[in-house]
Amino acid sequence: MFPRRVRYALLALQHLAKMGDGYCAAHRIADDEGISHRFLDLILGELRQLGLVESLRGLRGGYRLATAAAELTLFDILIALKVQIAPLPCLADPRERCSECQGASPCTLRPALEPGFVAYRAELSALRLADLGHTLAPALSG
Repeated sequence: MFPRRVRYALLALQHLAKMGDGYCAAHRIADDEGISHRFLDLILGELRQLGLVESLRGLRGGYRLATAAAELTLFDILIALKVQIAPLPCLADPRERCSECQGASPCTLRPALEPGFVAYRAELSALRLADLGHTLAPALSG
């Protein structure tokens, strides 16, 4: 399960994707998505620092996606948010070694978990923010 910060970030990005190229005020996103204004401000600041959203001050300002929703994959977003999606460090980065790999015997977990992780990663890489539509909202709200 994703942490609340990640779920809210995905909801905010999904909301901005629906807005197209226009800017959307943070309070509107917070109200529409049921997110605390203060918490959303922190999340949007992080998304801006990561280069996922752009901001504009002023009366017509707000936030918008920095990249077209059709080009952003769920995998890219999760990696930018530093979400650990791999069950073992050696699956996330082959240069890393997990505690199983430290011993003299070969790791028994990686071969067992790798096929499932590869399929999961492929699925996340195939899902684009533009494709998520309304199917993401119920899953993230709960």
